[in-house]
Amino acid sequence: MVKIVMLGAGGLAREMMDIYNEQGRLDDFEFLVEDNSRERKIVNEKRVFDTNILNEISETERPEYRLICPIGTPRRKKLIERCIDLHYQFDDLHHPNASISKWSNIGTGVIISANNIIKSQAEIGDYAILNMSCIVSHDAKVGKYSTISPFSGLMGFAEVGDECFLGAGVNIIPGVKVGKRCYIGAGSTVTKDIPDDTMAFGSPCKPIRTLSPEDWKELF
Repeated sequence: MVKIVMLGAGGLAREMMDIYNEQGRLDDFEFLVEDNSRERKIVNEKRVFDTNILNEISETERPEYRLICPIGTPRRKKLIERCIDLHYQFDDLHHPNASISKWSNIGTGVIISANNIIKSQAEIGDYAILNMSCIVSHDAKVGKYSTISPFSGLMGFAEVGDECFLGAGVNIIPGVKVGKRCYIGAGSTVTKDIPDDTMAFGSPCKPIRTLSPEDWKELF
């Protein structure tokens, strides 16, 4: 039997446990992990351990586990890469009522929440998160490790680069490209291309400043 382990124990993690419950897979769920968890913590009736427990599981047992990472910020990339180096595999978590075209391309470890619509030839990169009620139209692309917050939409041929964060209610018009490692503020309408490493918001969306790795730490 596959054993599910969740990386992270915050609000998004609790929402993802709802999806496992609706899929009838809650019995497969083993525990959650988070950094520096030293207390005997319980989340939705499941134990929370420090992430170091992943090192303690023997290499022969690791193929029995499937990990999922509902951490809605770019910092999940480092944790996921660490787990890949430890030879863990990742689960794919798609809500039962999500509408996903058979002609779309969905990567590994992707989280797709309730009421998402993903159309023909859309591409969702590895370990991306699509929160509730998002639309990814035909030929649109979401990059690896990107987070799309609720009620956001990418129209046809729109693109979001790797490691981006889109706030709630962001809309990207057809053919517009958002670069890598961008932060797009909630409620923005993106009508022109946004360069890499940019914070931008507004309707129409305008670049505000360039983002450094230290800026990302302050944002989350």
